Amino acid sequence: MQTIGDPKTLLVGWNKEVTDIVQRLRDEMAKIDKGIVETVGRLSFDYRRKELFAYIWPYKEGVNLGFHTGSKMTDPKKRLQGSGKHSRHFQISKLEQVDSYVTDMAKKAWVRDI
Repeated sequence: MQTIGDPKTLLVGWNKEVTDIVQRLRDEMAKIDKGIVETVGRLSFDYRRKELFAYIWPYKEGVNLGFHTGSKMTDPKKRLQGSGKHSRHFQISKLEQVDSYVTDMAKKAWVRDI
């Protein structure tokens, strides 16, 4: 995975739980494919190949892992949240919530973008 920007700049000031969740999600995104490009923005980590397909957005109570075409994804466990036209996200407040279901959904979002 190629990273554009300095991840440390986005993680300044967040509590340990949030930074641990973000780092775990970043590690999982890196495992999906070497072709992923991670861009460190002002508020989020964005992931793309052709198009933006996912983001990690830290906030006070946790982290959102979102998918830009999440409304088109099959979610048998109904864990994705959101009601917009396109995006859906997981709200993650504990590291243990980053489970195989979450990482499998990230892989499916990547495959949709190829």
